[in-house]
Amino acid sequence: MVSGAGSIAGIRRTGIWRKLQDNDEACEVLSVELVKLGKKGQVTIPQAILRSVGLTGDAPLLVETTAEGAILLKPAVVYPVEIYSAPRVEEFERENAIPDALQARVLAALGRDA
Repeated sequence: MVSGAGSIAGIRRTGIWRKLQDNDEACEVLSVELVKLGKKGQVTIPQAILRSVGLTGDAPLLVETTAEGAILLKPAVVYPVEIYSAPRVEEFERENAIPDALQARVLAALGRDA
């Protein structure tokens, strides 16, 4: 038996059911699996669930909680960040430097002093 906030509007043999929250829109659940919370607070998500939502076993996830006591896992996007060292910044400056002759031509074309 499934318990929790709201009422179950209907259960089909396929495992797809719709749960109506008190002040929420209907939420369609595509798959239900029973998992156990380990002693260290860890949960193993079954491979069938991961495949059904297109996740691999090493995907970063955001963990959210709701007022109803639900725990939501959502895919997170992680972008690599490079912290630039002083030599790396100097390298950027060298690569982006405008040669003096070109800078003088541009300033002359704009009617400004070099």
